[in-house]
Amino acid sequence: MEAGELATPAQRRTWLEAQLQTQRGARALRDAHRAWLHVASITPLSKDPGAAPEFTPAVVSDMFAQFDRFVAESFAMGPKG
Repeated sequence: MEAGELATPAQRRTWLEAQLQTQRGARALRDAHRAWLHVASITPLSKDPGAAPEFTPAVVSDMFAQFDRFVAESFAMGPKG
């Protein structure tokens, strides 16, 4: 990156959009939102299998995947006017 390459808002936006298209950028966006919303703190969820037999580790995994998709899609849509 050259000096002054990110001097304007348009340049910064272009750079950021390019970064978010990479796996590393997508991971950073996901991790930042998980930290900001304290999503990691709910990872060790455990339910009484008798009270909620359908709440399996696969469901928990799907919930996290859905959250990640929501963040990615919301960011991709940009602000609404």
